[in-house]
Amino acid sequence: MSKCKLVPVTADNITILADINSAVLPIQYPSNSIIYKQMLTAEDFCFIAYTDDNIAIGAIGCRLELNATKTAVNLLILTIAVLAPYRRSGIGSQLLQRVIDNAKQFNENAKQDGTELIESIFLHVQVNNDEAIAFYTGKFGFSIKETLQNYYKKLVPPDAYILSRAMWKERITNENDK
Repeated sequence: MSKCKLVPVTADNITILADINSAVLPIQYPSNSIIYKQMLTAEDFCFIAYTDDNIAIGAIGCRLELNATKTAVNLLILTIAVLAPYRRSGIGSQLLQRVIDNAKQFNENAKQDGTELIESIFLHVQVNNDEAIAFYTGKFGFSIKETLQNYYKKLVPPDAYILSRAMWKERITNENDK
């Protein structure tokens, strides 16, 4: 498939993102769930993928959160989903790459403005989801940082990996030098 059109998520189209998630993800979030409200606060990191025929085929939704020391923010990928007929055609890669590119731009702007930088992008992946783990680690530079026991209440196995990708190399390098 050729490149799809990525449209920012807004209050007017967030139900489309919710519908894609409901069709694809094993965990169901009601369309009025708090995660969708959180996505609306991170508009530069939430997108819906459309075909040339204007059919919604995938989506990614994120939120920004302060890190533990409150000196930077992390970008949490809450959901990423592509409808089954469109998988393995680069849609998920386009969605994730747009988020990574926007995080880099966010950091460039933050350096100029003196505001918090995005330290890392992270997400949770079920430990037996080998395809997703390979996608994030092999193509996009994520690594497994931690295993959360019993993270998923309604999935088997219930454990999740936290996958993370550093976005603020200067900070990480400086801390490792101490």
